[in-house]
Amino acid sequence: MHLEIDAVPACLERVHALLDAVWRDARPPVPAPLQARFSTAVAELAANVVEHGARPTGGPPRMVLDVWVTPRAVLGTLEDDGRAAPDPGPCGGAPALDVDPLAESGRGLELARATLDALALERDGGRNRWSLRVDRP
Repeated sequence: MHLEIDAVPACLERVHALLDAVWRDARPPVPAPLQARFSTAVAELAANVVEHGARPTGGPPRMVLDVWVTPRAVLGTLEDDGRAAPDPGPCGGAPALDVDPLAESGRGLELARATLDALALERDGGRNRWSLRVDRP
């Protein structure tokens, strides 16, 4: 499924609606724990684009979300034309970003890393491109 939208706070409802449609239409169905892991990561990344991704020229970035389900995995890409995003490093292991344990925010990328089986970031032509994967059992 595909969504292209300006990354403003109201767009997050549309992100959740797209994910609901993916889970509803997936064949074979995706188990609820995998849905939660993938949805959490997508929501955190999309919220980061909304909060931190303003275009260098001003205004909200344009965000493109694609999600698809295969027999082996749930896959997605999230692209935006905002500021360069920090690379959180590979999934698993120690936190890749310096996060203050007492801070009220700043954990979104680490949460995405923790919930996914694979997370990669590419920066090309002024665009961030996140690739996400949760493996199916």
